[in-house]
Amino acid sequence: METNVSPNPYTYVVIEPKICMDMDGKPLHRMAPAEISDFLSVDPLNGLSTTEAKQRFVRYGPNVSSKQAPENAWTVGFRQFRGVMVLILAVAALASFSIGDTIEGFSVAAIIFINASIGFALEWNARKSMEALDKLDQIPGKSNPRWYGY
Repeated sequence: METNVSPNPYTYVVIEPKICMDMDGKPLHRMAPAEISDFLSVDPLNGLSTTEAKQRFVRYGPNVSSKQAPENAWTVGFRQFRGVMVLILAVAALASFSIGDTIEGFSVAAIIFINASIGFALEWNARKSMEALDKLDQIPGKSNPRWYGY
């Protein structure tokens, strides 16, 4: 398997996605930096060797978040009508229409559509914001081990 590892002065640590705790069940975010570097077999001052970085790149792949297929507006819109509360309101609207109370039926239907419109707008804007963040260029950084008490 051919890999394309770009030569740069920065050292990356690739953590297996499913690893979030050490062998004793201690969360990684609660461990001291020295414990984490021992757990990940990384030298805190020099980072990974080029060979080890390439091996981890081959094993784990690039350090990118997984992409989901983009959804169109119709899918996002129809998803707003799924849910227990919408179903209860729809039954209430149908019950109102069936007993002849059309004003209450239209009122409940309007509430359903207003709720769906607000939910659609919020989800669509959040989706567009995430897409814009994904398009930003990521700048590689190099940390100073002395910041962590080494």
